[in-house]
Amino acid sequence: MKLGMCRFLLSVAVAMALAAPLAAATYYGAHVTALSPWINRIDVYNNDDAPHTFTLTIWNTSGQLVASTEYPVNAHAATTVVLPADPGYSPAPGEIVLAAVEGTCAVTAAS
Repeated sequence: MKLGMCRFLLSVAVAMALAAPLAAATYYGAHVTALSPWINRIDVYNNDDAPHTFTLTIWNTSGQLVASTEYPVNAHAATTVVLPADPGYSPAPGEIVLAAVEGTCAVTAAS
């Protein structure tokens, strides 16, 4: 990991939401950044025996919706979304790469 990277992890809370047979739960990320050389990384784990999905919603600092997309998470696997502001960042295989945004985000997961 390069110095200056910011890892934004919601993994524990989202993993619990994907494994629990409850209604949808939303977890809010207080800040994502577009400042170089920061890298925002969101890991969503699924500890269940069935595949699930989650929705990642991103707003800019003005509160305007930038993106709201549903992504799959296979059973006993993880999905990684990265918003790199580092021009030298090389994504790992399987990472979903989005444009970096200065703002906030939310992950909504249902079982």
